Amino acid sequence: MSDYSPNSRFIIVFISIHDVIKSERLIKEKGFDYQIVPVPSNISSECGMCIEVDGKSIAETKIELENINIFHNIYPI
Repeated sequence: MSDYSPNSRFIIVFISIHDVIKSERLIKEKGFDYQIVPVPSNISSECGMCIEVDGKSIAETKIELENINIFHNIYPI
């Protein structure tokens, strides 16, 4: 996914709650708007929790997560 609309919202799904916590810390430090939410029932996840972010911050968030080697999947909502 390379085209992120700034008016859209996205969820970032992780393998573990540890990755959610580590990612939340990073997103919070960047000052991005986010929310911890349950993974929607139509998406499978090992963890069960995900992070919802807006389209303005998703591209930078994706890069930052890749830089610290946190495996994740991004879905538009």
